[in-house]
Amino acid sequence: MKKIVALVMVFIGLNACEQPEKKENYLAADRVETSRENHPGKALLDSKCAVCHSPTATMDNRLAPPMQAVKMHYLGSETSKEDFKSAIWEFVKEPTLEKSQMPGAVRKFNLMPKQAFSEEDIRLIADYMFENELNQPEWFKDHQKQGCQNKRL
Repeated sequence: MKKIVALVMVFIGLNACEQPEKKENYLAADRVETSRENHPGKALLDSKCAVCHSPTATMDNRLAPPMQAVKMHYLGSETSKEDFKSAIWEFVKEPTLEKSQMPGAVRKFNLMPKQAFSEEDIRLIADYMFENELNQPEWFKDHQKQGCQNKRL
């Protein structure tokens, strides 16, 4: 009888050991799938940037270029994440024509007014921008095809 109880206990113990591992793997996979939506930079981008950089505004009703355009102009093939985040922060903390990498956008929309955003928030937004595809207006791809992408937006 003691052997049967011992075998049952071993079986239960082995089975219990497998469950947390499966659960942990499931949770890790779930985190990967939802991490883009849960990134703190996404919420900040939506609440602080989309007002002017709306991905749904028409070309005629825009206050500023879409964030996808900002990303394209600040992100080169050799740009590291840290360089990207720093360039975005340096411009946002004190917008000047010299710091802007979008002279066409400055001509069209004027220079972005100085904002009271924290460096931490801007770096989180830039981190999200660097890592993820951004929503863009329907007209944006046609705009790119017209030759406006190389810092002439």
